[in-house]
Amino acid sequence: MSTNPQTQDGPEESSLKRFLIDHGEVVLFLVAFAYLAYTATSYEQSARQFPLVFLAVGFIALLFELGIIVLPQQYSAPLRRMTTGLAADMGEELKATAGEDEEETREPVAAEPETDGSEDRKIAITLGLMLGFGVAAYLISFLFAIPVFVLATVHFVGTKNYRRAAIVSAFLMVSVYAVFGELMNVPIQDGVLLELIFG
Repeated sequence: MSTNPQTQDGPEESSLKRFLIDHGEVVLFLVAFAYLAYTATSYEQSARQFPLVFLAVGFIALLFELGIIVLPQQYSAPLRRMTTGLAADMGEELKATAGEDEEETREPVAAEPETDGSEDRKIAITLGLMLGFGVAAYLISFLFAIPVFVLATVHFVGTKNYRRAAIVSAFLMVSVYAVFGELMNVPIQDGVLLELIFG
């Protein structure tokens, strides 16, 4: 009794096809990132650093996603715990809201309640702060605009916890300087006013 080789490969081929249909975008992005990283290695040393760091972060994130998909539950659970956070909370909130909507009976649509405009004010302030950050980065340099932006954001939009804002500002300045200033040699300390004052 001979067995047909097509029937033996059928389940494996079908599971591979199902995997590519369900998670093909992860594989596609991994291949694209690998190709882009290979291409970036031909750039000059100073020009290739940012693309390679960006691609490395994306590649690691995609490997996490692939690990969650492929690995057995006992191994993928720690990866899933590391990557869940705000998105998981939002997903649970959406599920709860959807359940409430199904239970409620349809009522006529009423006019939306009028707001006091505080949300619009916060949006306008946030947009103004972002614009101000761009202007400050041009005038006093990107590096020194960070604490100005963080402190202004905490003052106008946040909880006015200046101690925490100072710690976050210091951490961001050191991180940005280490990654962009030292590692990638990006001139983040150049500002028009600083050049006029200090020559």
